[in-house]
Amino acid sequence: MTFSCQLSLAHRRAGVSGRHDPCRRSGSGCRRGAAAILAELDTQVFVAPDNGVLSHLLERRDEGGCDILVAQQYWRHPVSRSFQGRDIFAPVAGHLALGVEPARFGPEVGDPVQLEIPRPRREPAGRIHGAVVWWGPLRQLPH
Repeated sequence: MTFSCQLSLAHRRAGVSGRHDPCRRSGSGCRRGAAAILAELDTQVFVAPDNGVLSHLLERRDEGGCDILVAQQYWRHPVSRSFQGRDIFAPVAGHLALGVEPARFGPEVGDPVQLEIPRPRREPAGRIHGAVVWWGPLRQLPH
């Protein structure tokens, strides 16, 4: 949840275009195995594991799903069980940077994993309830 929140904040400050690879360990929490997804938001493209890391970003999209990365010709081989960031995510991000169209990486999947994002609520008496989703050093994101 923390990284999803931070990525969403970075997207808002990053400008109008870019390619992002937020992968740390792609196999952790992926319901489709070591599945990777590609999501477009505004003019930015995100390559990430299908484990909820894009939850904050995906909730802001008006329509469309994500593409699941199955076109293995864009991957580094052999693909390691523990280094999908190096073997799948980084090569896909590189091909995107070279101009390969996002649709060439695989078919659309309409149900990417999304985490439940806690929302504050106000009681009739005025008391506000919420949840802390990130606690750490506060620093300004680069412009």
